[in-house]
Amino acid sequence: MLEKTIKRSLLATAEVFFPENESGAPDYKKTDLVENCWQWMKKMPFEQRIMIYALYICTEFAFPLLIPALGRLSNLSIQKRERLMHRLMKSKIGPLKFLADTLKTIQNMIFLCHPSAIEYCGIYKKVAYPEDNFYIPLH
Repeated sequence: MLEKTIKRSLLATAEVFFPENESGAPDYKKTDLVENCWQWMKKMPFEQRIMIYALYICTEFAFPLLIPALGRLSNLSIQKRERLMHRLMKSKIGPLKFLADTLKTIQNMIFLCHPSAIEYCGIYKKVAYPEDNFYIPLH
């Protein structure tokens, strides 16, 4: 139940921050963002993991009340979720802005670790380091 709720919230926000597009940029599907975020969360120390779980549960159930809308964030249309996240990120109420920025930062970090995002951004390394098992193309 908890995993399903968190993954729904992850997907609802990932669709806003990294939407499908025709520009060639990787999206949340191509980078498997929801599952990669979930795996990252599971590896975190207990105290931090619980705080991030709480953030996504709060996002799923409480954020729609700010529009106002009833129900879950994941049940709102993509347009309503986009407006909500935009309003939160521009909010003059510090804690709301902080929560929205935290969601975006977590997903940015995981997104930018994916090989397709690295390639799209043109990131490469000049020297191969045998102990570095993180994939970055060598040029």
